[in-house]
Amino acid sequence: MGRWYHGDINGKYWFAVQGTSCMESYGAKELGCEATFACCGCSVHNKNGDPYMFETDDSCFGLPDKIYCWNCYDSYEEHIAEIKEENGMESETENTYYIDQEIHYSMNQDDFEEYALPFIKKHRCLWERFVEKIEFSDCVEYDVTFKKELEKETISIIADLCMLKQIQHYFKESGEYQCDWVGEY
Repeated sequence: MGRWYHGDINGKYWFAVQGTSCMESYGAKELGCEATFACCGCSVHNKNGDPYMFETDDSCFGLPDKIYCWNCYDSYEEHIAEIKEENGMESETENTYYIDQEIHYSMNQDDFEEYALPFIKKHRCLWERFVEKIEFSDCVEYDVTFKKELEKETISIIADLCMLKQIQHYFKESGEYQCDWVGEY
């Protein structure tokens, strides 16, 4: 149970504490959701090869009518026919794609320094009071050890600090300017 995130950083959102968009308060930008073609599983891309990105509540914003996977099918009608065959002929769908249940996020170093670093500095004493250590694995997951049980009013702060320190670690170790991840919602 719980929701995960993966990409340049990997991990699990703290259950009942962190929302998928928790890093937006610290400079992360929501890029939206991608779409996937039904049956073949290919990502929906535009003619330039870029993925279509959707707001989480959009269903087909920006997609042309009767879009189909041109890598796997010769026509929209052929793609729809396979979807109907797979789902049963009574299916009345006209969509050849679905919106993924993941949201793409990105944070660059400038935004991290402007928004996240002050939060980390502001809560340094709280971190030192409750956290014994935080360790990072090769795939940029973290494991945190606490000195004592967290107090109710500090849990969300510590959860966000852990993820921010994970992003900070990624910037330091990778030398990259931008950190990207995808979170389940």
